[in-house]
Amino acid sequence: MPIREIAHNVYVVPYGKKGAATVVTFGGDASTTVDASLDRGRATGTKADHIPRGDDKVLHRLHQLACESPNKWQLIYTKADFAAGLGLGVGIEKVVGDDIKITPVIDPAYTEWIDRLALNDYIPAAALQLAFAEEFYVRFAFETGGKLLAVDVVDVFDIRPAKLEKGQTKVTAYLINANYGTSRFKKDEYVRVPAFDSAEPAKYPVSILRVARPAIPGQRFFALSPWWGTENWTKVSNKVPVFNDKGLDNGYFITHHISIPDDYFDQEGFEDDEKRKAHQKQVLDAMAETVSSYENPNKVLFTFHKTDSLGKELPGVRITPLKSTIDDEAFLNLYNAANIAQAQGHGVLPALAGIETGAKLGGSGKELEASANYMQDFLTVQHRRLILKPLLLAQKIDGLDPAKTLYIRQIKTYTYDVTAKNHLDNPRNEEGDPSEDEPKNKPKPAQKPNAD
Repeated sequence: MPIREIAHNVYVVPYGKKGAATVVTFGGDASTTVDASLDRGRATGTKADHIPRGDDKVLHRLHQLACESPNKWQLIYTKADFAAGLGLGVGIEKVVGDDIKITPVIDPAYTEWIDRLALNDYIPAAALQLAFAEEFYVRFAFETGGKLLAVDVVDVFDIRPAKLEKGQTKVTAYLINANYGTSRFKKDEYVRVPAFDSAEPAKYPVSILRVARPAIPGQRFFALSPWWGTENWTKVSNKVPVFNDKGLDNGYFITHHISIPDDYFDQEGFEDDEKRKAHQKQVLDAMAETVSSYENPNKVLFTFHKTDSLGKELPGVRITPLKSTIDDEAFLNLYNAANIAQAQGHGVLPALAGIETGAKLGGSGKELEASANYMQDFLTVQHRRLILKPLLLAQKIDGLDPAKTLYIRQIKTYTYDVTAKNHLDNPRNEEGDPSEDEPKNKPKPAQKPNAD
């Protein structure tokens, strides 16, 4: 760990493998079409033919942020997985009490239709787009007879609404281009596709349907996903492992303070100042090497102190270890707080995404079951409705039996009534009895009379 003097009483202590160093000093001596989607509040106009999503780089920045995170994609996938459930089901609605229940049925016509249009591939694709962007786009392709040929999802990165003409109040077409928000973007590479017309579904051979919640104020054309508000917390979470990685290589903080008498090297009797400086550097290097740890990750601070004529200040070299005010627990607490804030933004219970937040991961089987049911019954309801919207349209377009309905099959956490309820292996067991095979009211054995 060589020490280099760059000015009088100013030294640089290099560390790491890329020239990083600590400097130590001593001594007291356009268009009207505008959308501001997540663009830091700045409206962005454009002369392009499409309505931009902010600066059109928003999704790319968020994608990069997710890729730098150890858990962001896990949260997105967990939200999507619960919304997609076990796939598409067919059933009959029945009124049970004051509720409507769906009874599953097997219908060969529906089975063939689902397989032909690959709808069980469509569902997870739509769910993932919703989990990332809170909206998705569906491409309907029709045969000449008006039947559906394909129902698939267009990536939100690749599609924008066409700019509205004067007097228009709604989008009539979408422009597809794989290079939005990149330096490769060219206007002449658009593919223009008309918007889906619900009044006349087969009006166009191919059309696009945008699926999203009702527009929020100020955002007519694009959705805002709640997790985008966790951007700063995500950056905090991402910095913790990077900080620790660099800290292990280069040292976290200054670990030693070495104080040397100001005239310490003058006492060596060097007449040539250059020789004195060379000797001083050699001694400082040796001191730094002595207190360095494996591969020199420690940082060392050198200072010089004065001694008065009475020698009240110790004339020797003092080496003082420095204790860091930030410990591992503080970083872990910060990391856990960031993870919890992110999970809240995604609407995901951390345990279901396999994210540890300082407590035991997930808890018992019953707790996980309750969390999974809560996730499906409350936190994914709207996403499931949005996913089903194009499918219910497709069901009507292709003239399938209207007495049957489509639904997303629920994920079951346990197969009930297979293991005895009070068996130790049953997660619902509360009593801890070894088996139901033993009679619950088994008579007690007769007590032997006392020998007395």
